[in-house]
Amino acid sequence: MEPLDVKTSSYFPLNWRISAVVFTITGLFIAPINIYMGVILTIGGILVLTTYYGVRLDFNSGTYYDYTWIAGFKTGERGRFDKIEYIYINKSKYGQTMSSRAQSTTTIGWEFNGYLKFSETQKLHLRTKPKVRTTLSVTCKPLALN
Repeated sequence: MEPLDVKTSSYFPLNWRISAVVFTITGLFIAPINIYMGVILTIGGILVLTTYYGVRLDFNSGTYYDYTWIAGFKTGERGRFDKIEYIYINKSKYGQTMSSRAQSTTTIGWEFNGYLKFSETQKLHLRTKPKVRTTLSVTCKPLALN
């Protein structure tokens, strides 16, 4: 069976990625005027846009590689597994308080963490998203797990 290589999530949050698009476009327009600033903005924006978390599962050798992809280089931890028992989703509540001089606002919400369980002691974190169920179903479709 062919190894399965899946992008699990982006490394940077959405607001950073939107800023990276602006920086990349700005860098391309500034490059004819100031080459150094243009190159720095463009390369920085591209790095933010393309850095992500991923996992590679090799079923023939029973190994996995949980990695971070940065500029074409993969860095992370490798491990072994006997079988994949199941995939589960853990629901957790979070709160964030934002304060200013005049007021304080607390935001409370739910986030969902997706895990791939190999054994009782070994599990692999796949995603943390507000809507992890739809993204996990796409991620796990090649595994033939329901």
